[in-house]
Amino acid sequence: MSDEILTMKIDGLAELRAKFKDLPDHLQTEVRGILERGAQKFVRNAKRDVTTVDNGTLRNGISYAMLVSDKNHITFQVFSGVYYSPFIEWGTLTNAVVPSELADYAAEFWTRSKKRGGIRPHPFFFKQIGPVSDQVNKDLSAFLNQVKL
Repeated sequence: MSDEILTMKIDGLAELRAKFKDLPDHLQTEVRGILERGAQKFVRNAKRDVTTVDNGTLRNGISYAMLVSDKNHITFQVFSGVYYSPFIEWGTLTNAVVPSELADYAAEFWTRSKKRGGIRPHPFFFKQIGPVSDQVNKDLSAFLNQVKL
């Protein structure tokens, strides 16, 4: 989770980017605001869902950053900068449970072991993708309908 980019699918984002450069500045600011509120909601929900004994450090490590490559390309990156985040998210050893779509990414954090036990998973991070991307899609659609784009 640290130093990795989390990508959420936003319906119609390619079309929005094409139109974005032609939008007046105040409308671009509104779209940025919708995307940033999505990143903030992701962080807030992930922090809320941390349920470990040492949760203060883990909660404080969850954040987001706005990356700007040019006026028309802005990315919000959500991350957990605590090195043990993946172990809390997916568990360890024989208790590890990793969704198949994240298996390659999860494999970067540990090797297989024949030891039994380990900690059980306590998902807090990746489970936010669906609800937050749904809300961002809904908010962007409402905004685009409001301004008739």
